[in-house]
Amino acid sequence: MAARYACTLGCVAFFVVIARGMIDGQGLSATLPACGAMALFAGIGAVAGKISEAAVDESVEHNIRAEIAAREQAAAPREETPAPRLFRRE
Repeated sequence: MAARYACTLGCVAFFVVIARGMIDGQGLSATLPACGAMALFAGIGAVAGKISEAAVDESVEHNIRAEIAAREQAAAPREETPAPRLFRRE
């Protein structure tokens, strides 16, 4: 997930800076700033991807543990509780 965010944000930043350079008439001289923007936003994307991946993993693990606990509790033998004294025959 982190690699996808890094690649996406890096490519978007690269193409935005190249497009801005072409619009301003800079031509290929905008390549160096575009590479810098690509590296910067790829780093930001990698960090954002790692954070989101950790959040998703933690959420899934929590849900699985809760499901396992619920199934174990449902499968555990239940002890019968004695009837209240008013209704017991002696």
